[in-house]
Amino acid sequence: MKFPRLPVIVTHLIGWILFQSLPLVFLLSMPNGGAEKVFASPAYWLFCLYYPAVFYLHQYFLLPRLYRQGKKWLYVVSLAGILASAIAIRPFDRMTFRQREMRMEGFREMRMRRLPEPEGFRMGQPPRQGQRFEGSIIQRRMRIDIIGIFLLMLVVIFGIAIDTSRRSRLAEQRAAQAEADKANAELSFLKAQINPHFLFNTLNNIYSMAVTRNEHTADMLMKLSNIMRYVTDDVNLDFVPLQNEVDCISDYIDLQQLRLGKRTTLQYTVNGDTGNRAIAPLLLMTFVENVFKYGVSKQEESELVIRLAIEDNRICFYTQNRIYPVQQQRDDRTGIGLSNTRKRLQHLYPGKHDLQISAENALFTVTLCLHA
Repeated sequence: MKFPRLPVIVTHLIGWILFQSLPLVFLLSMPNGGAEKVFASPAYWLFCLYYPAVFYLHQYFLLPRLYRQGKKWLYVVSLAGILASAIAIRPFDRMTFRQREMRMEGFREMRMRRLPEPEGFRMGQPPRQGQRFEGSIIQRRMRIDIIGIFLLMLVVIFGIAIDTSRRSRLAEQRAAQAEADKANAELSFLKAQINPHFLFNTLNNIYSMAVTRNEHTADMLMKLSNIMRYVTDDVNLDFVPLQNEVDCISDYIDLQQLRLGKRTTLQYTVNGDTGNRAIAPLLLMTFVENVFKYGVSKQEESELVIRLAIEDNRICFYTQNRIYPVQQQRDDRTGIGLSNTRKRLQHLYPGKHDLQISAENALFTVTLCLHA
C-alpha cells in the first residue's frame, strides 16, 4: 500500500476544502445559522469526516486489496456495506436537518412566549404545534438521504477515475522505460559483443582459415553476417521468434569456439520445439556472452555449460561457468549487461519470470525461466 507524497497531500487538502465549503456556505446563509452554531454541530463534523473516510478506505484498501487482487465479490459486498452506512447515517440530511431544527426551535420559543401551549391532545382536536414539529422529525428520519447517497457515489466514482488515470500513467511510464532499457540493452550488447576487439579476433581467425584453405571459412563468414544482421535489424522488435535467438546463440558459440583451446570444454544443448514461441531479442545472449567473457582461461581448464529447454508453458535457460577473479577484475563492464537484463525482464515479463543468479563454490550459475 503506497501513501501519497507531499504534493499529492496538498492537492487532496485543497480538494476536500472546496468539497466541504459548498455545504458550509449553504448553512451559513440559512436564518439562525451562525458560524458558531454550524461549527458546534456534531452533524456538520460527521459530514466532514464521513466522505474523506469513505474515499481513502476505497482508494487505499478496497481497490488495491480486493478489486485489483481478484476479490471482486468481496469488493461489491464492501461497497454495499458503505452504501448501507450512508443510508443509516444520512450525513447530508442530518447536517441540513439539524440546522433547520435549530431554526424551528427558535421560532417555537418565540411563539411559546406569546401563546400558551395547550395542556394535552384529545381525540377530535387538532395536534399541538410541538406535536406537528415532532411528527415532521419522525417523517424526516424515515426519508432516504438522496443527496448524501449521490455524494457517496460521486466520491467512489471520482476515486475510481483517479486510480484508472494513475494506472494508465504508470503503464505509459513503464512502456517508455522499457523502450529506454531496450535501447540501453542494445547499446550495451553492441559495445560488448560487436566491438572492434570481437570483430578483430573473429576476422583474424577467419583469415587464418582462409589462408589454410579451410572448407568452413565461408560458413564462418555467414555466421558472422547473421549475427550482425540480427543485432542491427531484428533487435528493433519487441519480440522475435525464439528460433532467431537460438540461431544467433548458435552462430555466436561457433565463432567463439574458433579461439577456444583444448583446456576449455563446452556443453551446449537445446531441448524442445522452438516453433511458435517468441522471446525478447538478445535476452539470452547477455548470459551467453558472460559465459565466454568470464568463464574462459588460458592457464586453467574451464568448462562452460549452456542449456535451453522449451516446455509447454515455460522456457528455461541455464548457464554455468567458473569464476576467475583476475579476469573479472580486468573487465570494468562487469554486471552492466546483467543489470540491463533484469530491468528488461521486469518490464517485459512482469510476474512471469524467475531469474536466479548465484556465485558459489567458484561457479557462476544463471537460471532463467519465462512463463507463458
